[in-house]
Amino acid sequence: MKIPNKIKILAHNYLVKEIDGLADDGSLNWLENTILINKKLPQSRKEAVLFHEILHAINGEIDEKEVEFLTQTIYQILNENKLLK
Repeated sequence: MKIPNKIKILAHNYLVKEIDGLADDGSLNWLENTILINKKLPQSRKEAVLFHEILHAINGEIDEKEVEFLTQTIYQILNENKLLK
C-alpha cells in the first residue's frame, strides 16, 4: 500500500507526511489536521502507523493499548487477505 498524501477521516481532510527525525513512529496533530509518519520505518510499519493514527482521529478517547491492539489486528487481517494494494 502506498502511503497517501491526504486522507479524509470523519469529514476532515488530513495531510499525511513521511518525515525524517520524528522521535516516535508517528503522530496526529488535531490542530493542523496532519498525520506524521517516521520516514525511516519499514513499509509495513508505516502502514500500521497510518492505521494507528487514523484510529486516534476517529476516537481520541480510546486508550493507547486498545488503539495498538486494534491497529495490529486490522493490519494483520488486511495484509494476510491481500487487501492492501
